[in-house]
Formats: sequence, C-alpha cells, structure tokens
Amino acid sequence: PDYDIAFVNAYQSLYNSLNGIYHNLYDIGYLDLTKPYWAQGVNQAIEFRGAQYAATGSIALSTMRFAFVTIFNKDIFDENNLAYLYEPVREHKWTLDYQYSLVRDFYFDINGNNREDNGDLYGFITNEYISSDPYWVACEVPILGRDADGSYQYVLNIEKLSDMVDKLLTLYNATGTCVIVHETADAEQNTMRKMFSEGHGAMVTLRLMEVEHSDMRNMESPYGIVPMPKYNEEQENYHTLMHDQFTVVSVTATVLEEDFDVMGAFLEAMASESHRTVIPAYYESALKYKYSHDPESWEMLDIVVENITTDAGIVYTSALSNIHHNLRTIMGSGTNTVTSRFKTLSKVMERVVGNLNNSLEELANR
Repeated sequence: PDYDIAFVNAYQSLYNSLNGIYHNLYDIGYLDLTKPYWAQGVNQAIEFRGAQYAATGSIALSTMRFAFVTIFNKDIFDENNLAYLYEPVREHKWTLDYQYSLVRDFYFDINGNNREDNGDLYGFITNEYISSDPYWVACEVPILGRDADGSYQYVLNIEKLSDMVDKLLTLYNATGTCVIVHETADAEQNTMRKMFSEGHGAMVTLRLMEVEHSDMRNMESPYGIVPMPKYNEEQENYHTLMHDQFTVVSVTATVLEEDFDVMGAFLEAMASESHRTVIPAYYESALKYKYSHDPESWEMLDIVVENITTDAGIVYTSALSNIHHNLRTIMGSGTNTVTSRFKTLSKVMERVVGNLNNSLEELANR
C-alpha cells in the first residue's frame, strides 16, 4: 500500500473510518492506548465496544494547539481598574455571566468616526462560527452519551442549551462585544488575533495556536491566558474543547496483519518519545516561557491542558447531520431558536445516531 499510517484531522478521519478504511487499533500489537501519552478524553469519546479507529495525544501537537482559550489584555484591564481573570478562575467564578459583567458597557470609539468598527475598543472579540464551538464542552452540554451497552445515545438537554444560548446571545449582543463574521477557512481567526494584538479588545476567544503568531509575539501589551468560562458557578470544573480539526492517527486497512506489530511499535515509540521530548519543548519552553508572560498564566495553562476533551457528537459531526453547526447558525442569526430547531432535529438525530451505532457495530464485528 502507498500509506500504512494516516495522520488526518479528526472530523474527517472519524467520519471516513465508518467506511472501513482503518484497522481497529486494539488489534495492533505493542500499542497501549491506556498510556498517558495517548489522550484519554478522546479515547473515551470514540472507543466503541472494544474497537477504536483513531487516536491522538502527544503524537500530535494539535491536541494542545487547537484548544480554545480566553486571552486578556493586561494593560486594558489595568486602565479600567479590572482585576485580572486569574482570581475568578481560581475561585470558580469565571462564568459566562461574569464575562458579560465585564463587557456589557465596555466600548470606546477610538477612531472617532461615530460607528462601531474594527478600529474601536471592545471588551470582548469573538466570532459566531468556530468560536461558539467550545461552549458545548465548556458549559457541559453533551450531544452524545452512552447507554448501558456502550452504544451512543443522543442526550442533548434542550432546556440547558437554550439557557446557555440566552447567556451567549446576551454576551455577544453586548455593547462591548465585537463579533467578527465568519470568513472562509477560519480566516476570521486572523482578524480577531490581529485586532486583539493591536489593542482593540480586552478579551478574545482564540485557539491556543494563535499565540505563536508574530502578531502576538510583537504585541506591546502583556496578555494573560485563562480557560473558557463555565456555564455557572455551580459547575465544578473548567473544560477545554479542541477544535475538531485536531490531528488523529490511524492504521490503514491495507496494512497486512503480519505488519501489525511493526505499526504498533512505531506509533508507540513515536508517541512516547514525543511525550518525553517534543511536548515539554512546546508546552514548557515555548508556551510557558516564550509565549506567556507570567507564572499565573502557566497555572492557567495547566488547567486548560489538563481538562482538554471532546464530544463524540462533535468529532462524528459529519455522520450526524452536522448537529453542532446549529449553534453556529443560531449565534449568527442572533435569535434563540434552540427549542424549535432541536425539537425538529430530535427525530433526525435518533435515526442518524442509530445509523452511527450500526456502522460501528458492523466494523467491530468484522
């Protein structure tokens, strides 16, 4: 075969795995997915009755780089007598309502043209498209769960999702929020990063990878990094979603059984060595010392990274009528249509989740 091992983004890889193009990783010798260098949150989301067709972790830096975080401008916080976000995070008060309380009246017409544009000062810069994705996980609104047999179940709590969307629309529609409209290929992330780095926002939602860019490295003001806000103070933990383009690794179905041990040994060696050398170099040396400005951000990065996870409903989204894209659509419309939209979708979801289970069942029994 031309390729024995595939490194592909998660949402495409897992969707295409339903066509039987990969081997079950549990059949591959020397591969131990329980080790700390394999992402256990991803394993738990996609393992199905003793079968799993992709994995990630230390073998792919994107598990960190594609994590959504909140970044804040310390100078703007200082100028407005606002406490840095570290203490609210520690006290478990960093919530959607808390963020709204900071930005609701936060706006200044810097360029004096009497209209809101990218040249003004905002409390929060965000986007209605992929920047709305992290709230599924950050606010504990799962799309898929499991039944007693380990099959996927559609478990979406429409009432909680609607409450979350109310909070988000309040935040997004605040005077102090600038919502950058989606452009092709996530180009709006560049606009958001550039605006923030030039001092036009007190806070921004970005993927962690954006701090590597020269815009952020050359930023005049120091910035801090914290997790995404929680749904409310009663929620116990912070959660970090990886953008569904994070990389997963698979063994292609064309690999012969006699070569399984070689494949497994190679992947295990690659993952463990990356865990020992590459991850510390990136996380400890680059992220903490090169791209962060203070020990408090290091503490926050630990919270971010230790709570990285995903939802099977997001990584299998292409097999589920792109269910999680509906939040993007709602946020773009500016109107809470959760109840009507998702009640209509519930019957569709029963069917597509059933199809997903059947496909995975067939693969597992091959």
